[in-house]
Amino acid sequence: MRIRKPGFLALMMLLLPSLTVATWAATADLSITNTTMPRPATVGKDLTYGMNVINNGPDTATNVRVTDALPAGVTFVRATFNFIGGAPTPCSGTAMITCELGTLGVGKLSHRKRV
Repeated sequence: MRIRKPGFLALMMLLLPSLTVATWAATADLSITNTTMPRPATVGKDLTYGMNVINNGPDTATNVRVTDALPAGVTFVRATFNFIGGAPTPCSGTAMITCELGTLGVGKLSHRKRV
């Protein structure tokens, strides 16, 4: 047998505390380190820049773009970012190299560009 009590739901709603919805923006702590090989550079020889981009979290980074200006007198050959376990992502430019990385989860990725 069911007994319905009108007003019970209304009374319970009055007794429940009000709810507050909290929102927050995602945050990601990105750091970049650069290396060159050979060091020092030799005129007329290939120079390889190595770059590591690390997302230290706590959240995934979105719309990640890395730009790097080449020094005067350096000729750009090619550049790619290599995600661990993924396909290389090509970069574009001549004096200013731009790499659209997109989404970057917490972790590392490597970049090599030869100029």
